[in-house]
Amino acid sequence: MSYTEPDICNSALVTIDVQRDFSLPGAPAEIAGATNVVPNMVRLLNAYRKTGNPIIHIIRLYRTDGSGVDLCRRELIRNGTSIVRQGSEKAGLVKVPSA
Repeated sequence: MSYTEPDICNSALVTIDVQRDFSLPGAPAEIAGATNVVPNMVRLLNAYRKTGNPIIHIIRLYRTDGSGVDLCRRELIRNGTSIVRQGSEKAGLVKVPSA
């Protein structure tokens, strides 16, 4: 095995910001094309669950006062736009139909 090939047996899967406010069409902070990659992510997640390898979901949560918000979105939050607000449904991970 080459050192550049994935070693699935000794790996963890990390997802970052796969939240509804970033992923769903029409969401306030939609990342274009995010929904197109969800099926591939689901396949990877299912494979990792089957092997018992670690899965880490990194999420972003914004406070309504704008503190803790990255600079590029701080003004939007301070002006009342709700993006990945703590406790909101849209701050949750994208839900996918079960296979």
